[in-house]
Amino acid sequence: MRHQPIHRLALRVYYEDTDAGGVVYHARYLHFAERARTEWLRAGWPQQSADLRAQGMAFVVHRLNATYHRPARLDELVMVSSWVDHHRPSRLIMTQQIHRADDQPMGALSAGQPAMVAGAGHSGRSGDSGDAGDAGSSAKTLLASLSVTLALVRLDNGKPQRLPDWLLGG
Repeated sequence: MRHQPIHRLALRVYYEDTDAGGVVYHARYLHFAERARTEWLRAGWPQQSADLRAQGMAFVVHRLNATYHRPARLDELVMVSSWVDHHRPSRLIMTQQIHRADDQPMGALSAGQPAMVAGAGHSGRSGDSGDAGDAGSSAKTLLASLSVTLALVRLDNGKPQRLPDWLLGG
């Protein structure tokens, strides 16, 4: 698979994301991660994602493991970092980390704006904070980490399909 940059998406925590105490409800982290995966696909392969749908195929979550480290709260800005760790013939295995973005200056970054960061600061290990290679970054608070296996399937019968060459860089 060709080298894939880290995709980052900033999101604001809204009232609808929280419980009565203003803490993000655990299932909302999955929503944040799904939105980031959609933007990752759109940013890297805009026409091909439409082509997949036209061919009756889509990525579906096959397996997901989430670890919650710290709570996010109402009105905070969070950053979802996503990258592909490795692949199998019909699956992509991704790591996603959600950090509190308000911990450090993010420049002109605003909620809902994706950013592609070429190889910046992740070792490909699921526990990596994502900060090791970021020039000038201070520590960011890790809120949640996810390992997600996406399977490419036919929508009409749910059967796995081989990942296309364009996705693998072939």
